[in-house]
Amino acid sequence: MKTGWARAACSDSALCGISKGHLGVLVAELAEPWQARRESELRERRGHGRLRAAGAGPDHQLVFVDRVLVTLVALRWALSHRVLAVLFATSASTIGRAVGEIRPLPAARGFAVPDRPAVRLRTLADVSAYAKAEGVTLRIDGTEVQVRRPKAMARSAARRRNPVRTQDLRPARTGLRARRRPRETACDGYRRALAAHREAAPPSRVDPGIAEAVERQNRAMRELSRRAFPEPDVVPDDAPAPIEQARAQRRRQAAVTEAAALRRARQERAVPDVRYGGRCPGAGCAAAHGLSQLSEL
Repeated sequence: MKTGWARAACSDSALCGISKGHLGVLVAELAEPWQARRESELRERRGHGRLRAAGAGPDHQLVFVDRVLVTLVALRWALSHRVLAVLFATSASTIGRAVGEIRPLPAARGFAVPDRPAVRLRTLADVSAYAKAEGVTLRIDGTEVQVRRPKAMARSAARRRNPVRTQDLRPARTGLRARRRPRETACDGYRRALAAHREAAPPSRVDPGIAEAVERQNRAMRELSRRAFPEPDVVPDDAPAPIEQARAQRRRQAAVTEAAALRRARQERAVPDVRYGGRCPGAGCAAAHGLSQLSEL
């Protein structure tokens, strides 16, 4: 993907904030310090000097001019590194490294003062002193810049594998002391003041008529509550439950009915019946007849 259009757009003064002529001068001034710092970092990383000629090896994803442009646009508009990465067909981490490399160079170069090329403002103290001497009003830019911060509870893998074990060096308690009350540990002055306050407090004075009216009202409310919600009959602990009483009564009634049926059956068996021609029915018939009467009862 070609990035010529992105370079042309970012080099416009509306985005980078400086004219193209000033941009050319800035690139020429910053190229030598950037190259020197780059060679120093590579020498420190390798541990020795260069073995191949300058220019050998892979090319940079962002050339030096593009690095200066993305730094100016990011500082002027606080533009996200992801957006610049899309414009220059690279990654956000590459944009972040480019801004980190180029940003210290203009700061060390200093800020130029209009109509005074020899004056350079490198620190905030220099800017404040110049504004005070020239009567210039300073304005602070409070634009919020989104930054990436590490998580509060993030831990490295090595720390998870080898956690730090702490040891409590405080002396152990031999026993628990009883909690003291504030009045027990109070000074004598506090106790005297508390006693004087209690003596000076006037006793409560209640009108006897009001107290009697309140008592009558309470008795009336208790009587209404007793009528509305009567107390159930108290059943002794050894008394059988109502269900058990009903079952016992039914068993007694069944026994009385069975005894009456048996007596009737015996009487009918002793007296001749006309249905059997004046003969006495057998024991089986009498029993069946008595059981049928028992079932009818």
